[in-house]
Amino acid sequence: MVLSAFEQFVNLEISEWNKEKTIVAFPAQEVTLNFGGTLHGGASMSIINMAAKHVLSALISEQEQGEIRTLDQSVRFTSTARGEKVLAEAVVIKKGKELAFVDVDVKTEDGKVVSKGLVTLRYGQVNEDKKERTAAKISLEDYYPHEWHPGPMAQLLAQRGFTANLGLNIQHVKNSKSVVRIDANKNILNNAGVIDDGVIATLCDSAGAMASMAMNEQAMSRGSTPSLHINYFSALENESLVALATGRWSYNESYVADVSVVGENSGTLYAEAQVLFRIVG
Repeated sequence: MVLSAFEQFVNLEISEWNKEKTIVAFPAQEVTLNFGGTLHGGASMSIINMAAKHVLSALISEQEQGEIRTLDQSVRFTSTARGEKVLAEAVVIKKGKELAFVDVDVKTEDGKVVSKGLVTLRYGQVNEDKKERTAAKISLEDYYPHEWHPGPMAQLLAQRGFTANLGLNIQHVKNSKSVVRIDANKNILNNAGVIDDGVIATLCDSAGAMASMAMNEQAMSRGSTPSLHINYFSALENESLVALATGRWSYNESYVADVSVVGENSGTLYAEAQVLFRIVG
């Protein structure tokens, strides 16, 4: 089994791989932690996505494996892991002619549930007649602010943690909006040579968190993502990605932001997400 560049970068371990279930793991390590020293939500999203694809690959042909694409991913974050190995157990709950639905639990070695995910995957059929509607195009210039304000968190998050390791660049955080950018680099690519879905999930999580912070008028003492849902659209091109996030609603400690992930050169809408973020003042 050939691991992608991104899977190697995050030191993914394959503990079990068969048609019944797959278990993959992240060791206790700095590379997947957030600024506060716990497992980053994007890293949790990434291992869920990896586990889902690997368990499906055990059920399909090698040719079909090369066509696996994530269509939808929902994750609920129930706890944290600090300095602990985490394991993601994936089970295919239904496999149809074109779609597969995979349930994934991420736990620590002592059994504490860190996150729960449901992933919808599409896998290619041999000699199929592909019919795909062209993805929407978005003008980045219409969204970009007249003045850029990266905010106080940009410099901190660029120094350490999972987002820094991936190369995320927080460019704007103000007035309920955020702009977060990432350039393709060798560490974040999948086996197709484009930015991995887990990196896109991290981009959505970070942009949603920043837009939520831009809604909050008081200084943040602590924040976390309770849930995140992503729809993935067209297959990626080899280009930089920009996440455009807008805060939509808040109630006390809860904030909801919408995120669009767009190709910097093509303007192609690659993914959309809704992020529920919690800020404790």
